[in-house]
Amino acid sequence: MEHVNDSQAIGVWGEETASRYLQSHGWTILDRNWRCASGEIDILGFDPHRDALVAVEVKTRRSQRFGIPEESVTEEKITKIRKTFTAWLYSHHRRASTMAIDVIALTCHSVDDFRLRHLKGIS
Repeated sequence: MEHVNDSQAIGVWGEETASRYLQSHGWTILDRNWRCASGEIDILGFDPHRDALVAVEVKTRRSQRFGIPEESVTEEKITKIRKTFTAWLYSHHRRASTMAIDVIALTCHSVDDFRLRHLKGIS
C-alpha cells in the first residue's frame, strides 16, 4: 500500500506504525484497541524508561489542512481515556504505581512519507 487513502485504513496503519515505534523504543505492548463502556484505548503499553503503564491515543491524518492530529485530543477525550484505563486495570487485576497518557500523532502522505510525534504525559 503505497498511498493511504481510506480513513479506516489510515487509522489501522497509524496504530501499526505507532506500535512498531514504541516497541523499537523498548516498550512492551500489553493491549490494542481495548474497549469497554467508557471508551477505547488504542495502545496500552509498558514504558521501561518511565517504569509506567501508558495509554496511548494514536491520531493519524493525511494532511494538516484541518489542524495537527494531536489537536483532536480534547479534555473530554482525556477524561474518557482515564476512565477506560482504570477499567482496563480493574479487568486485568493490575495495579500501576505510575500511569501516563501519551499521544502519538502521525501526518501521513504515504507509508514512506510521514511524520511521527510522540507527546509524553499529556495528562
